[in-house]
Amino acid sequence: MRKPPYIASKYVAAVQTTVAAGLAPEYPLFTPNGAEIWVPETTSNKIGIFTRAGVNLLDVNTAAVPLSLAFDRFGVNGYCPCFGGDEVTVVNALTRAVSHLPMAAGSNPADCIVSPDSQYLWVGLTSLAEVVRVKLSDSSVTHVACAGSSAWAVAITPNGATVLMSDYNGGIWDIDTTSLVATKTATPLGTSDIIISPDGKTAYVTNNIDFNVRTYDLATRAVGTIAIGQTSNAVAVTADGTLIFVTCFATNIKRIVAQTHGVADIVLPGSTPFGVAADPLGLLTPVCDATANTLILLNNLAAPA
Repeated sequence: MRKPPYIASKYVAAVQTTVAAGLAPEYPLFTPNGAEIWVPETTSNKIGIFTRAGVNLLDVNTAAVPLSLAFDRFGVNGYCPCFGGDEVTVVNALTRAVSHLPMAAGSNPADCIVSPDSQYLWVGLTSLAEVVRVKLSDSSVTHVACAGSSAWAVAITPNGATVLMSDYNGGIWDIDTTSLVATKTATPLGTSDIIISPDGKTAYVTNNIDFNVRTYDLATRAVGTIAIGQTSNAVAVTADGTLIFVTCFATNIKRIVAQTHGVADIVLPGSTPFGVAADPLGLLTPVCDATANTLILLNNLAAPA
């Protein structure tokens, strides 16, 4: 992964453009090469595919509500869990061909992540209180029980050794990808999105109910707190690991400096940011407004007006 051509002190993020993005767009994601932004449009039951300039290239239909996205390391396939549709919709990023990975009936897949070697897809199943590992070569499924959980998001370390699942009922589930042993660390009710830093040492976890972002130490399983003064939803971390971006169900997103935990606001007047992603090239920050049905592209190197 190339490191972004900026330093944290210059990362100021002014609005570059705002474009229509279907109905209720939520969690955007760049393709690994940074060429496209894919957006799950949850009420449209579509994935919108956009250029870096915000041009809508096409929309891909999904089986049900598309909640999130993940790519294999080469950017060949995009994977979209369909809540209520009991499948993961697979879109070939080159040909745009669509295929389907079925999940158990009534499982309500919420989020997924691809292993760094692109051999496995890990999927959080909200209604079955488990995470499943899908072998992509033959679609075989292995179940990992997470008793009493309500899966919200999943993340994987860069070395592929650990999968984390955020549990909305309260908790972070730490899954050893070799032994498939799942260990729960307590966190408050409302635990939401989760992402792991590029060095694989720290996870950042949002919360829909209280006013803090949690840190999770992958080595010790210790949980820390970053006070941000608002409830939070989506989280993204820059490719160099220096900055974390968090959406807050208000007219702003939080920018957190990873080293110091210093918090600053990026204000987006008239918007309600829901999802956010980090650019592999470090130049843009895409934000989805699920209320205004827009994709907002922030220019990371331009000062706000």
